[in-house]
Amino acid sequence: MKNNMNLTSLPELFIKSKEKYPEKICLEDDYGQYSYEYVYENAIKLANLITKKCSQTHQPIVILTDKNKDVPLIMLAIMMTRNIYVPLDKGMPKIRLNKILKTLKPALVIHDEENSKLKKETSIDFSEFKINNFKKKFIKKIEDNIIDKVNEIIDIDPAYIIFTSGSTGDPKGVTISHGSVIDYILWAKSVFNVKQTDSFASQAPFHFDNSVLDIYLAFISGAKLHIPNEIIYIFPKKTLDFLKNSKITIIFWVPSIILNIANSNLLDKYKLKLKYVIFAGEQMSVTHINQWVKAFPKAQYANLYGPTEITVDCTFYKFNKRYKAKILPIGVPCNNCELTIIDKNGKIPKIGEPGELHVRGKCLSLGYWNNRKATAQAFIQNPAHDKYEDIVYKTGDIVKMDKNGLIYFLNRADSQIKHMGYRIELGEIEAAALNIENITNCAVLYDQNAKKIILCYVEDGKKLFDDKKLRLDLAKKLPKYMLPRELIKLKKMPLNSNGKIDRKLLIKDLIK
Repeated sequence: MKNNMNLTSLPELFIKSKEKYPEKICLEDDYGQYSYEYVYENAIKLANLITKKCSQTHQPIVILTDKNKDVPLIMLAIMMTRNIYVPLDKGMPKIRLNKILKTLKPALVIHDEENSKLKKETSIDFSEFKINNFKKKFIKKIEDNIIDKVNEIIDIDPAYIIFTSGSTGDPKGVTISHGSVIDYILWAKSVFNVKQTDSFASQAPFHFDNSVLDIYLAFISGAKLHIPNEIIYIFPKKTLDFLKNSKITIIFWVPSIILNIANSNLLDKYKLKLKYVIFAGEQMSVTHINQWVKAFPKAQYANLYGPTEITVDCTFYKFNKRYKAKILPIGVPCNNCELTIIDKNGKIPKIGEPGELHVRGKCLSLGYWNNRKATAQAFIQNPAHDKYEDIVYKTGDIVKMDKNGLIYFLNRADSQIKHMGYRIELGEIEAAALNIENITNCAVLYDQNAKKIILCYVEDGKKLFDDKKLRLDLAKKLPKYMLPRELIKLKKMPLNSNGKIDRKLLIKDLIK
């Protein structure tokens, strides 16, 4: 199905920009730049190599490399073969990686030199390709057969899979179509008025769906995407120097980075060319974003919200002056997206009363890869009627709507949280902890105010067990962003009348 730009696929989106801006810089990192023409030609070459390794279509192909300017090129090449790119965190524990590879059964894993022993370390059979070898080879560009594959892509074909946390300890692969991304990007281009003169600063890891906006909004606009070394975001001054020196006009960051810079008291010392400051992934502090508004009054600001399952974002709230209320709304629906709030009784609540947010529209993902059961639980028939199949996504987020039609996020209906921009199931952390020798019971809490994960645990007392060893054991099973900041050893776990862990009591006693 075509749209108002006559686009069916993401490679097609890129090719149209390449034809308009062949010599313009497309991607830039600390080691150099790629023009739109260069990205196109090398994506075609890499796509030819991929077809020799994987002759099938609609297969998951894993990308396991450092974050740099090569990765969007690799993504493009994979999609050109009518396959599905799967960016994974290079630093994730091997146990988690094995679970993901087992779920995916990838046709190919593209990795760098550091992961050359990956196949020996896993129990999964797959073909592999070292991206370093591609750069060394002289490859003749055979364009026609790849373009034929691009022309075969339809908008409901999967484009990418991004893995999110699973409550059972098994990550879930959210599968997103070309059409959903195009619809989202066309909306974002119109709302944020992006031009080919704009420059984006990539902050989100490529295995986090905020990166989808960075990459494809830059591509469709003929803009430049800067991909700095991720370490700069730890240091406010280095981050601000980068924004200034690279003449960045648009940022889409998680609030924790924005808060960290606001706390540095350096904002007033910089004159930046920022046109848009966009944020999503966590609740934004009004106090801290107002410091940005004061420092950069000419910029526009936008709070975006959305689970990975609905193609990055489904609501937005724009503002351009100091915000006076205590909580920022998540706003109103994005284009082609309808939101319904359902209370505990299955009814639409009154204005100001809470309920769970349900989402329907073209934004919905294709479900969870190789997990029909989890898909059926999250993607359900619209509770408003049963006259025809009408699928909605149960977000698990409790929200309310005010009299002006603005939606506000309140909390989670389950144990899922947003932390450091990542969506995390606390149950996955618990599952990891319970697999550690000597841990007999545990509960994971989240302190929203302190922004920290807390692990409460009970041990069997058979041998000495210290926090250092526990942290080391957890680090072997969980990515860094999921590691608890605080460990609390309990003599016994409090239980409620049903014999379940009394989490409310733990929260009352341990979180101020």
